[in-house]
Amino acid sequence: MIPASLAFLLHIPYVRIDCDIYLPALDCLNYLGSRLADGAILVFDDWPRLRGYGEQRRFEQWLPTVPHLEFEFLFYGAIGHFYTRVHPKKLPHCTNCLIPGLDWGFSSVLIQLLD
Repeated sequence: MIPASLAFLLHIPYVRIDCDIYLPALDCLNYLGSRLADGAILVFDDWPRLRGYGEQRRFEQWLPTVPHLEFEFLFYGAIGHFYTRVHPKKLPHCTNCLIPGLDWGFSSVLIQLLD
């Protein structure tokens, strides 16, 4: 059981990743996979302009490990900051259902009640 003081670690709303070394960035992403809140903002500090390098490469390699998530592009800054919003994927046959077994907190319950 997780103490109430650490409950915020289950649904993280904002993450800024500034890891220039491959393994620490991958460790961060692996840790976050099941802990990102619905609508969380994920920011990469050193996103390269060319595909296949740095944090972009790490993110691309991490994507297959989180098939339950989808990412909404928000912003790419001139100094290499990449902003994306994270959402759980909905089931294809259901407009108000989230993938079973994933607890996305109050916001997903509210969405289901309103639909």
